[in-house]
Amino acid sequence: GAPRTPVVLSIDEQLFDDNGQYLFTPERLANAWDSCYARLVTLLNGGEHDKVVVMCGTPGVGKSTWIRDIGMAESSRTIFFDDLMYKVEKRKAFMAKLAELHITCPVEIVAVERNSESAIASMLQRPNNFQVPLDAMDRYHREYHRPGVSEGFS
Repeated sequence: GAPRTPVVLSIDEQLFDDNGQYLFTPERLANAWDSCYARLVTLLNGGEHDKVVVMCGTPGVGKSTWIRDIGMAESSRTIFFDDLMYKVEKRKAFMAKLAELHITCPVEIVAVERNSESAIASMLQRPNNFQVPLDAMDRYHREYHRPGVSEGFS
């Protein structure tokens, strides 16, 4: 068979509708998270995966590109969780949810950082409907906090 690659769970991918349009609503976002958590549990319980790598960074810094270019060399036993995770509170909530789901495998984090101008330039290259408003980009960059070892990642 084909060589197996890591699995990528992406919140954003869940927000595209059947016509390929990016459609963000709080309800769709909540459903996307529920769906990704359910898939994570299923994959880990299946016995073929034993590590989670969480991506961290603001929009447009290159998290998905990092997964595609570097992360795919990881073992096929790895599950990537591709979301922003740009604030300590968001990461804390994620780790608490994993504990609640009885997920005990190692959870690593990869922070991708880039200056605001470059991230905005990349984001503006995206299809129109998948762009992040500039005021939101500014807010993400202001609120970004680099993950630290005290946060419980492996």
